[in-house]
Order: sequence, then C-alpha cells, then structure tokens
Amino acid sequence: MQKVLLLDIETLPNLAWVWDYYEQNVLQIEKERELACFAYKWKGEKRVNVLSQRSMGLRELVRRLHGVIDEADIIVGHNVQNFDLKMANSFFVEQGMKPPSPYKVIDTLNIARSKFRFNSNHLNDLGSYLGVGSKVETGGFKLWLGCLKGDKKSWRKMEEYNKGDVVLLEKVYEKLSPWANTPFKKLGMTCPNCGGTKLQSRGWNINKVFMQRRYQCQDCGHWCQSSNKIKHESAEYIK
Repeated sequence: MQKVLLLDIETLPNLAWVWDYYEQNVLQIEKERELACFAYKWKGEKRVNVLSQRSMGLRELVRRLHGVIDEADIIVGHNVQNFDLKMANSFFVEQGMKPPSPYKVIDTLNIARSKFRFNSNHLNDLGSYLGVGSKVETGGFKLWLGCLKGDKKSWRKMEEYNKGDVVLLEKVYEKLSPWANTPFKKLGMTCPNCGGTKLQSRGWNINKVFMQRRYQCQDCGHWCQSSNKIKHESAEYIK
C-alpha cells in the first residue's frame, strides 16, 4: 500500500545587512535561513507529529526530515512543490545528504489554481471558504524572533502553528482531491483517490484508438477509468 505523507515545514529567516527599512536590497547575508521545524501526518493515521530545533540540533532535525520524506510514496502539501520540498532539498544538500527515494507530489495550491477560481488560494482562506477551519494565529514576526532568541514559549507556539497547518491541510485536501488527477495506483476496482469500492459506471473515455470504461466514486466523487482498453472495432455491442 502506498504511504501518503501530509507535510508542512517552517523556516527561520535569513539574517542580513541592509542600509534602510523599506524595499531594500540585501547587502550581505549574515546567516542563512534554517529549518525551524516540520510537522507531518501519515494518511490513515490520527497522530500529527512535529519536530523542531527546540528538542534537537539542526543537523539531526534535517536528518529526521530526510528520513520521513524517504519513507513516502506520495507527499501532500500546500505549495509543497515550490517551497517545502525545494527548501528541504536545499537543507539536505547543505548537510551533505543524498537525495531521498523518489516520490510523487499532490500540491493543493496547484489543484486550487488549476481547477477553481477562488478569491484567494492561501491555505487559511481556502479553509475558511470551504468551512473546514483556519490556521493557528501566530501573532506575527515576533514569534519567529522569539524562536531566534531561544524562547521556549515561542518554540512551543511555533510547533502548535506547524501542526495546525497539517491538520488544516488534510481537511482542504479532502475537499479538493476528488477534482484532481491523483498519482495513486489503481488497485483493482477501487477509487484511486479514496480507496472506496462504490464505483458507478458512467460511460466511456474514448480516444482515436481505444475506449475505456469510466467510473465515478460514490464516496468522494472522484472520476477514474478502467485500465482495460478496448479497440473501437471490438466494441460494436456498446451502446
């Protein structure tokens, strides 16, 4: 069975020299941004896990992130393709680690942009619009500043915020996933999106050479098709 990972990472900001306050070019990076924490949940399990620099060193935290990603067959996240996974790769290569095992990606931001026209595609706004919740309040940059100063209360709040994003991510994903082309393997007559067995035959997908039976899942609403292909000349009996 494929392992599906819901993932969100948080980073500490770059420390840099600038001449002024507003719209400034960075003169020099004093300290590169770092992995602050990451939260994750395996689809089908209840527990949301979070690891941070509060409880371990940076290299160990990056190593643990690498291990979690290495286990996953599919990774789900919001803007995970352009932010979380690219940031993770940057941390891995900086620490001299090799690439994790290959995985496929489901990005809820990409689904929102390609399938809908919401007023906002931010995770918090999607959660509110879809009626499934909202992000944990952070209080702004002071939270990140508190973490940089080693304040334990700030770190606990950061972890709570990180976990809350994964909880909200899963709820938004469940709402949007029936509309997406999922990378799940089709296992027999089950829905590739939710694994349900209540598939209703709803016509055919037809190209120039083959036709395939089309189904809609009665549990989540996702559309899929049979892996069996029928040549047009072999299907005169189909009405």
